[in-house]
Amino acid sequence: MLPFYKKMRNNRQISNYAYKIQVRADGALVCECITKDAFFSITGYTIEEVNTRNSWLALVHPDDMPVVRKHLDRLFSGQPRMDEFRIITKGGEEKWLRNYVQPVWEEVQKRVTRIYGTAILF
Repeated sequence: MLPFYKKMRNNRQISNYAYKIQVRADGALVCECITKDAFFSITGYTIEEVNTRNSWLALVHPDDMPVVRKHLDRLFSGQPRMDEFRIITKGGEEKWLRNYVQPVWEEVQKRVTRIYGTAILF
């Protein structure tokens, strides 16, 4: 078990949902695993809908996009992150998330290839 998951498992504020994302060589983010029921209840989207839209970024509130872009730059350099931002649900509702993420750096490819994360509504 990754140290990040051990830490999060013991956290009393454990997530509303947890996920694993593949980072493709072209930068595309593709969800490989998620606690689907919780994700759907928060966002109104199925994971298939999000992957079809080809971007998790489509959920981010437009005003928070600059913060999320900085978050991604640091994440893709291999730094674990905790950030807060708003999403827009399928029904148009605005919700705040606290997102904890741990990137996995692949030495052979010299880049982040996976992201493990949890998100908490607040």
